[in-house]
Amino acid sequence: LPLQRVQLVQDSRIGRLMHDTRIGANRIHSQAIKRLGRNLRVTGLDDDLFVQAIENTGQQWLMGIQWHPEYLLYHAGHRRIFSHFVHAARARKLERLHGQRSATADQGEES
Repeated sequence: LPLQRVQLVQDSRIGRLMHDTRIGANRIHSQAIKRLGRNLRVTGLDDDLFVQAIENTGQQWLMGIQWHPEYLLYHAGHRRIFSHFVHAARARKLERLHGQRSATADQGEES
């Protein structure tokens, strides 16, 4: 896979996960962010100054990256990205299931 160098913001979720601010990443996609959405911040740029990583500015786990960490599992930092993604997805699913159960229980009490 083609590789690129990415400069990460140290005080970011991805910077903390990678334990480094300068990383190697695969280059698979050619899309680029032209305008950043509200409540998002850039947390990684490649050497050509294209955005490679973003995250939200709030507490909810939201991260977007332009490479595939699952193809780089031999590197501990990329495994941490993938692991945190899976953990966040599982937590969100459980949160939604709990909310649905609560709503169902509330509806049952109203009957």
